[in-house]
Amino acid sequence: MKNCQKNKTPIKVLLIPSSGEKGSGETLNAIQIINFLSERVENISFHIALHKNSPFIKNFDCDVILTEKTPTDSDEILIPETRKIKPNFSFFIGAGSSKLFRASKKTGSFNIFISYSKEMRARGLKLNRIMNIDFHLVDQYESSLPKLRLSERIKCLFFNKSKPHYLGPIFQTCSLIKKNNTLKKYNLTAGNYILVSLGSGGDKNQNNQYYNEIIHENLCKLKEKNQIKVLHIFGKAFPLKIPEGNNDHICIDFMTPNEFICLLESAKFAIINGGGTLSQAISLNTPTLSCAITPDQPDRVNAFENMGLTKSFIPEGDFTDVILSFNTKNIKENLQRSKNLNSLEQIFRIISFKNKSL
Repeated sequence: MKNCQKNKTPIKVLLIPSSGEKGSGETLNAIQIINFLSERVENISFHIALHKNSPFIKNFDCDVILTEKTPTDSDEILIPETRKIKPNFSFFIGAGSSKLFRASKKTGSFNIFISYSKEMRARGLKLNRIMNIDFHLVDQYESSLPKLRLSERIKCLFFNKSKPHYLGPIFQTCSLIKKNNTLKKYNLTAGNYILVSLGSGGDKNQNNQYYNEIIHENLCKLKEKNQIKVLHIFGKAFPLKIPEGNNDHICIDFMTPNEFICLLESAKFAIINGGGTLSQAISLNTPTLSCAITPDQPDRVNAFENMGLTKSFIPEGDFTDVILSFNTKNIKENLQRSKNLNSLEQIFRIISFKNKSL
């Protein structure tokens, strides 16, 4: 346990990530927050709310509170549980009703709200939430989102609340030993493979075809034209059978978030959606071909492309030429000039500071 903070009083942490049957990046972020804090803080316990059909339930060995509906719509379960737990810190990761924020605050919790998009950020600045949020962290680069509206800035000033903090994506950095072990596990060589990930894997286009299927079809065509290895992570919410791969085209459903970061950092480039993974790749200086597959992603992809930090593509038809012609050099140079951000260290500093007053 490195840089371990010792506590006489047990610290109780409640996590409320956006959670459903498909799984979500918010739940993966909860895994990383728990792993990160577990390594650095002694005498700490975790409680997390998840949808009863979440594909990630088995990834948690802490207290799991199962909900019939999404955590945001489960006040009847989570408010009594929150009062019973009396958390020292509550993480609302893209989720949580205004009543649950208020109930958590009344127990004495330090409430941290994590948003990912302009819509979610605006939700955290509504009058029924802003008063019960102690720290609003945006899991994105500030340049990827529009500026706060005047009314939002006035609310922060009037209620003496700091504006949302843009601290970058949430991920655990990899040690050299961990990175090498992960590369060996998947029989990969740093800089000599393409990593492919479309988040949870459950997103479909207007023709009811899964984006993962479209990407896979193109990657199969690519094998005939290119010798580089491919690692395709389909995601736990991909409902179809994972295609059979081989040594040069590895197909899997899931890997731990820390393994994923190790391999994202070591890839020649990545083919990803416009979610949180895009911000992670930018922080790791990994060139990306990115596509927007959900309504909140086009603005983010366009913003990063305008800064020269990614190249966008449309996941339709045959786009093998886009992959083959992808020039990573210019993007790599732009990435090396950009600011690398990671929210986890800041989260640890907040808990360390606030814990002194517990």
